Amino acid sequence: MKARGLFLLVTFVSFVAPAVAAATTYDTSAASITCNTLIGTVTPKPLLTLAAQPTVLTIKATLGGCTVSGATPADPPLQVLSGKLTARLTVTGDASCATLVAGFQVAENFVFTWKAATGQRLDFSSTTFTPDAAGLVAGVFPLGTGTYGVFTAAGTLASGSAFAGGTPGLLLVSAEDVYNMLGQCCTDPMSCSPVGKGIKRLHFGIGQIQM
Repeated sequence: MKARGLFLLVTFVSFVAPAVAAATTYDTSAASITCNTLIGTVTPKPLLTLAAQPTVLTIKATLGGCTVSGATPADPPLQVLSGKLTARLTVTGDASCATLVAGFQVAENFVFTWKAATGQRLDFSSTTFTPDAAGLVAGVFPLGTGTYGVFTAAGTLASGSAFAGGTPGLLLVSAEDVYNMLGQCCTDPMSCSPVGKGIKRLHFGIGQIQM
């Protein structure tokens, strides 16, 4: 009797359990995405100082404020809620504080991972962005009474990536102004007071990725 009751209970639960709808997979091969929020860090190893030396840049960031167009199916539209950026870039020439102005020629890739809305899925969960020969192009961004470092990159997207048909562009604006960076770079006690120790990490809170 107990076995029969258990069988009826399992049968009842199986009957009333709601079906879980499969996620809709979106084709992004002809789609574009723009994210207007990039918050993260650039960590050079070793520290950036006045002395030029082989350097690796580690970049980590979170992405938000993303809009997508051109994905298939068009209805409901694909929503990318957030993303992450990771990169471990080898500077192809020696790096120093001077390259904050000259820019960084780099090898390796930016890798973006994406989080879509509930019930939605991208055809590929990540995007690999290879910078072109110019690497991270440096500039300055005046804002109010301050001047900040700005870095841009262009390049190509790998096949097998989300949004692979797009033309990528990256923009990062440093949270530190150029005088803060110069102060960290100045390690000569005869020239600086206080003496800097070199740049261990740079932060950015303004940025954009398009592809």
